[in-house]
Amino acid sequence: MDSISDLKRDISVGLQDEVNKHLVPGENILVSLPGSFGEALVVTDRRAMVVREQANGLDVSCSVYAYLLSHVQGAAIAPLTNGGYLELELKPPAANTEAARVYFPMSEDARFRAAAEYLSSLPAISQPTPSSAGAVAVTEAGLCTACGASVDADAYFCSACGAAVKTICRSCGHGSDPGAVYCSGCGRQMVEFAPSCQKCGARTARWMSYCPDCGAMQSPICVGCGVQILPDWTYCASCGRQLGGDIDCRTSAALRRRSEQRERSAVSADIPGPESKADASSITAEEHNRRGTELYEKEDFAGAIREYSAAVLLDPDNAAYHCNLGMAYDEADMDAEALAEYQRALELDPNDLTALLSIGYLYNENEQPDKAREAWNRVLQIAPDSAEAQEVRQNLQHQGEL
Repeated sequence: MDSISDLKRDISVGLQDEVNKHLVPGENILVSLPGSFGEALVVTDRRAMVVREQANGLDVSCSVYAYLLSHVQGAAIAPLTNGGYLELELKPPAANTEAARVYFPMSEDARFRAAAEYLSSLPAISQPTPSSAGAVAVTEAGLCTACGASVDADAYFCSACGAAVKTICRSCGHGSDPGAVYCSGCGRQMVEFAPSCQKCGARTARWMSYCPDCGAMQSPICVGCGVQILPDWTYCASCGRQLGGDIDCRTSAALRRRSEQRERSAVSADIPGPESKADASSITAEEHNRRGTELYEKEDFAGAIREYSAAVLLDPDNAAYHCNLGMAYDEADMDAEALAEYQRALELDPNDLTALLSIGYLYNENEQPDKAREAWNRVLQIAPDSAEAQEVRQNLQHQGEL
């Protein structure tokens, strides 16, 4: 090949359209080589891309695997019987090696070898350094420096790899440019939120007090009210309690509100204590409910389901019992059962704030944001000044992060 211009050839319309969607302003294509049917190699002045059509029955979609040139260490050619493939040498390596390969026919062998030589001859480009809390700086061109995908200006996370591309304020949840001293949303001095568990590395959301994967504490909690507290607080912003002492407790604002609601809805009855010799058949629905709550708070969700189910069987028209059973199913990842119990609770008591709040979370986790908003907005209509309404406003403001 005489020059790199010989490596810029037409690729299929479908692949070219997909590439154009991923280009950012000012990004120029230097290499475009059609490979085997339905795939191509594209190199710009900023990225190397593997573009591939994928068939799912009669539907055909295109995938673009983009890598910043700072991550490309070179490329190698592997010959096959009827052609070969070019594999990008990446640092760090691609999790899926096929996402770094472009297959080509024998007729394109010379051009792909020239493209591999070109990629291997590129000067080393230094990689950006992530901030201490894990935010990844976005280049001026609007590309994620973790995976090379294009990123919208208002995005907090890369939609291709999930990397944080904004510094997230722990106080208000707003995203500011990396390195910001003060939050551009609330104006407070930046206390950065790291969106991953320090113990196991799982993705976490700002509102989580504990990691949903390993249970590790993510944020200190006020022992007075169960609200998350920030490192620069002297007094709890929720209850006004002076902070200090042991705060690593298994409590949360949501659990506290649920306990309060159960206490308000409890029937007046003398419940036998542990020393009672009462026969199991004489145990009341409220006693089963109380036992379920004890097991729930100990995170024995199977046991809680057993006791709450017994309460529901004895008193099937008690909305609080159905709601409690739904929460236990929810924690046990039995979403269908949880949904049915929340719905039954709301049939019995359409104004049950805990059921509305919980079913909203369930809908949101199952990618039904419209139904989640509908449930949460109902909370605002019923009790606009309640703690549940305050939580709902935060949820609606940051629904995409939940």
